[in-house]
Amino acid sequence: MRHTARKDIAEFPWTSGTRRHEMSLAVLFILAACAKIILFGSLSWLFLS
Repeated sequence: MRHTARKDIAEFPWTSGTRRHEMSLAVLFILAACAKIILFGSLSWLFLS
């Protein structure tokens, strides 16, 4: 376990750029999905009530 952890830390500087880009895309996608759910939920709640 420790050996693989050290290997990941050693490789991190080279992979951090692409990983950060993928992470930001994933976060944006999740935020957009949450915003859509909240928007549609509030709209349907307004129409139903």
